[in-house]
Amino acid sequence: MTYILSKLGGKATLNDIHRATRVPKNILKKYLWYCQRRKLVKRDIGTYYITNVGWEVVRNNRIISIKDKIFIVSLDDEIQLVTLGKKTRKRAVKKDLILKLINKGCITKREIKNSPDRRALSAALRILRMLKVAKARGENICIATNNLAKLRILGINID
Repeated sequence: MTYILSKLGGKATLNDIHRATRVPKNILKKYLWYCQRRKLVKRDIGTYYITNVGWEVVRNNRIISIKDKIFIVSLDDEIQLVTLGKKTRKRAVKKDLILKLINKGCITKREIKNSPDRRALSAALRILRMLKVAKARGENICIATNNLAKLRILGINID
């Protein structure tokens, strides 16, 4: 929410945030309440403002916005895929797993199903697909090594 507020200039009303995200207002109120509890956002008579702590969070974390409701956030050792909506989903993947997938090149769908860490593997592939780095080709999912610029934004350096 702090990232969305920063895009709106640092302060906005509930209607402004609703127009920007198209998330139902009752769910937005819950998000904003949670941000207020974490001292990221403060509210003053119908207007929400980003606090200094909120600005630090936005500046320190690398964020890629896809469409209006999907955000990819890079933290210290993991990448999170956050999907806003009625059912908010947050998928976290270690950066090491993404590096292993890139170095491997292609992975079969059978390998994903039989993997003991299937959730993390499918979340990593979903992030790579959202960034248009991975593509499905028949039974294989391959990573295009010429399209890794967005991964560098997230702090994943491939040498």
